[in-house]
Amino acid sequence: MLQSISKSYELIFQLLHMPSHARGKQEKDFIVRFLCSIDKLLFGNKSSLESLADTIQHTSLRNGQTLFSSGSRITSWYILLSGSVYVDGKLHHPIKSLGRPISEEDRYYSSDCYCLEQCDFLVIDLKTACQQSSQLSSMDSSITLGLAEDSVRL
Repeated sequence: MLQSISKSYELIFQLLHMPSHARGKQEKDFIVRFLCSIDKLLFGNKSSLESLADTIQHTSLRNGQTLFSSGSRITSWYILLSGSVYVDGKLHHPIKSLGRPISEEDRYYSSDCYCLEQCDFLVIDLKTACQQSSQLSSMDSSITLGLAEDSVRL
């Protein structure tokens, strides 16, 4: 089972590294099925997931890298798929243990966030996500953590 999950992650990461315009119907369908498999990730309906499948990306960070710094602007949402991060005095593990709702008032971070080990994230551009705000309002905030893309140092 664990090996099958690992292979699914490898495939999804390959697809997410493809330029959005190069993703065909099969690739987008696989991405949508993957997003549906994250049971807490509720975007409202399949068309919302299909829209995200056009733009969602993947990034990996190493142990000790800073995801965001206090005062940095929120430009992207990241969903932690593997690894662990330390933010605001708390340790966060993949998917359901993350929680930082993003509202109109939350434009800048009030704390730092560090990777404690190798981490993999889904990257959702905030501008794109805001265009789907009606669907995103139904997202379970317990798994979403906004991270400033410009503060990620690869």
